Amino acid sequence: MSTLCDKIGPFVDGELSPPEAEAFRDHLADCPRCQVQFSNLLVLERLGARYMARHDEEQDAREKPLPPTPAPRRPPRWHRIGLGSAAYVLASALLLLLWSSRPREQAAPEVAWNLPDRTPTTPRVSDPRADSYRPVAQQLMGGTPHLEKLPLKELRQLEERGDERAEAAIYLAWNRPEEALPLLEKLDGHEPDIQNNRAAALMGLDRHEEALRLLEPLLAAHPRHLQARWNRALVLEALGLPLLAARDFQEVAQGEEMGWAQEANQRAQELRSRSSAEESRWRATLEAGNALMATGHLAENSPLTGSPLLRLYFYEAVRTRTSSEEVRALLPLAKQLDDVKSGGEVLQRYVERIAQRDFSRRAPLVREYVQLLPDFPRNPQTPGFLTRVLRSGEEDLILGALVRADAVLAHLADFEASARASQDPWFEILANQKRADALMRGGDIWDAQTTLEHARRLCESTPITYRCMDLELDLAHLHSQLLQPDELRQHASSGWELARNHNLRDRQLQFLEMMAKAGRLRDDVIVARAYLNESLERSRGDKRRERYIHQELAHLELHALDFDRARAAIDQALATGLPLTLYGAAALSDIARQRPDPRDERTMNEAVASEGSLAPGRQALALHLLGRFQVEKDRAKGRAQLREAIREAEAAGAQDEDSRHARTYSYTSLILDDAKAHDFDAALRLFGEELRGDVPRRCVLALTVDSERSLVVARGTDGVTHGYYEGSRPQRVNTDPPDFVPPAALEALETCEKVEVLARPPLQGLSRLLPPAFAWSYRTQLATRQPPPNKPIHLVIKSVEYDRKRKLQQLYWKPEFGPDEEPRLLEGALATPGRVLHEMEDATEIDLVTHGQLSPVSDASSLILAKENEAAGTDELRAQQLRQAKLRGAPLVVIAACYGGHTAPVLHAPVSLPHSLIEAGARAVLAATIRIPDQGASDFFNALRARMRQGEAPAEALRNERLAWHQRSPAETWVDSILLFE
Repeated sequence: MSTLCDKIGPFVDGELSPPEAEAFRDHLADCPRCQVQFSNLLVLERLGARYMARHDEEQDAREKPLPPTPAPRRPPRWHRIGLGSAAYVLASALLLLLWSSRPREQAAPEVAWNLPDRTPTTPRVSDPRADSYRPVAQQLMGGTPHLEKLPLKELRQLEERGDERAEAAIYLAWNRPEEALPLLEKLDGHEPDIQNNRAAALMGLDRHEEALRLLEPLLAAHPRHLQARWNRALVLEALGLPLLAARDFQEVAQGEEMGWAQEANQRAQELRSRSSAEESRWRATLEAGNALMATGHLAENSPLTGSPLLRLYFYEAVRTRTSSEEVRALLPLAKQLDDVKSGGEVLQRYVERIAQRDFSRRAPLVREYVQLLPDFPRNPQTPGFLTRVLRSGEEDLILGALVRADAVLAHLADFEASARASQDPWFEILANQKRADALMRGGDIWDAQTTLEHARRLCESTPITYRCMDLELDLAHLHSQLLQPDELRQHASSGWELARNHNLRDRQLQFLEMMAKAGRLRDDVIVARAYLNESLERSRGDKRRERYIHQELAHLELHALDFDRARAAIDQALATGLPLTLYGAAALSDIARQRPDPRDERTMNEAVASEGSLAPGRQALALHLLGRFQVEKDRAKGRAQLREAIREAEAAGAQDEDSRHARTYSYTSLILDDAKAHDFDAALRLFGEELRGDVPRRCVLALTVDSERSLVVARGTDGVTHGYYEGSRPQRVNTDPPDFVPPAALEALETCEKVEVLARPPLQGLSRLLPPAFAWSYRTQLATRQPPPNKPIHLVIKSVEYDRKRKLQQLYWKPEFGPDEEPRLLEGALATPGRVLHEMEDATEIDLVTHGQLSPVSDASSLILAKENEAAGTDELRAQQLRQAKLRGAPLVVIAACYGGHTAPVLHAPVSLPHSLIEAGARAVLAATIRIPDQGASDFFNALRARMRQGEAPAEALRNERLAWHQRSPAETWVDSILLFE
């Protein structure tokens, strides 16, 4: 009986029919015997072919010249693909050798693509040949997906034709995104089908947010691109946004494509059903918690069992019992909860302690506590109850009452004392959270961060899911205040995963919104919008939450300068029937400039009035918002309100966040109002007033930008003021825009020996603001500083011992000290952030020689130093830490690090290492905004400092050394990124 092995001869000779040849190829992949025999036959055939070829060539050479040598062929891409077994690779290679030895047709015919099995996450490809509908393949439990064999012949034909579009489609269809993406990047990225295929490749590489950034604008321009809409649904589902995904699947279903429409409809229903079931389970869990509080008994198979909420309701169940017997009845539950957390006895001891209390005194307080529970914060009897309970010694009732009444901060010392008395890590962590909240409200954000990090270490040693998840929310909020989206995203992601895993729906909403804040801070409008829209879909029917999310969306669209979308969002917030909050009023004050509505003034007044009595900083912010809106309608009235906002903000103090915003943005509105009126002298005076000094009478350049508005003011040697105002920019100012300063302004400044640049955030830190021939510096304060008259101290931080995980090399630096300077070196493992800050205090010259890094998310720079300690210390020195330093020696600081002068694009405050050093007391800072070379940096900065020791002013020394460097090394343009801040 013949077998497939018997057909190897006819196969090599090309005598098999196409179906038979295909069957033999499949057999060859798994038959070692045939592979060896095939190899032998192929070698013999090739040797014979070479002999015949040489014989023919010798014969032809006598009759005609040789043909030109063909160009060498590039190796096929498919040779890099892993195909599952060494045998298959060998067989495929031998097959291709055989095919390459045979004559081919000039144009390979189109072939039907045999597509592999689909999985639920397989993206759709734009090429119709790769997009025919196939049901999702069934997979056995515990099985692994079958690794499909690539159609190598088709790939080779397409590569020879140069059809990279189809070649990429095949790779995508066979789930080889890493091979498809390089091909797609060579094609026109604006073409919708290519854009969709790029997104499909990114999806296959689990880069879902990047895919979303491609799909969103594609669908905005081509809403009926059904492959892209399907893919966006998959992306949204992968990001944990099921209701948005269901909406896209439903749109695909309406396209009525055979197979795809039915599956899309089914998937939309499944996503909605799953989300609805999770919501129902969540509500059932809350009801079970209330039942536990009411009865002191956990029902069998209660949805509360296993939920992180069980411990939260357990505390309330103990607090609300009115007898020792009722309390002791909760002992089994206490033991169950203790066992869950590594066998401790914290809650059992708590139950025993409360059971031993005098219930003749405790029970009346308990009954009063229960009566107040429905509306604790607003009940008029709450203050009297708090007075009594604080004197009662009932520590657990004190903790519960202060939290329920939202009165912890007013009685923080009592709360912390009761938390310590509980000997329970739950309340120790909570006390740290409340202490951090108080510190943040008082403007002490660094101590707040230290306090929360201490609480996080407690979570690591004694994990309590609900409490630790809540802590992640506090940390996310803190980092949003610090404008640190990297850390914000990290904590929001951790909390988001916990909330999803345990079906804590209320916390999911909060973390969704924190993820959106992180997106907005890193200028990722598309991703931020997706998180907010999912939160909105989950909040339907809750008017307060709908208002909040629409206000967030309005701010997000303003960030993108999409005033139409911003107007629609703020109108949706108003459609809830609730007045805007101050946050919403802030959005409206900007929207009304470009998309006004006759009702806007009444809306603004209602928003402020609805806030009631406000703290001083908050009151300053409310006045600012009214003035910012009104100055576009009634200039005199608006300016008066802005002036009053500045006075109240300064009275409230710079430590208050609201007051800082009110002062900065009020100056923004006043400056741009003067610019709009073409009173550029008045606008320039306001630059100085904001910095609490007088603007130079000559050789000054002032810059500001706010949303769609920008202003440049220049004053040359003749003292004449030139202004350039733009009131409707179509796009936001880029990080380092070319030609931001108009040529006429440069002409006015070109005779200046030195130009003082007053750049309000986020423009401070542009590296090529003025041409290389200009001597100029950024002035961050108008007052001048001089080092103390005692002996100068030159501190050099170098040769840092980096954490091994960073894999960083020590930098070359040859320090050069002046003749009168006291040299100090800080090196190796001693160069930690804390030690550096301490040693900098009395130095008059400082060289910070280390690696700098630029956050890929927040766009803020930091310095890498030695790690504080192995356990939990940090090795980064950031702008916010430098701002807290006390530089008594008024030093000149050289930051010899990559990105040391880079400024993050933040509107209300300059966020950069140089600005923070100036605030801390430095007289001047030299730093680069980009990557700089190792040895070249040492030579440049030493030569620059030598010029200053010879009497050249810092700005002139920088200009002169830069020009000299250009003459010696024209290609080394990194020196143009060195900036001077004074």
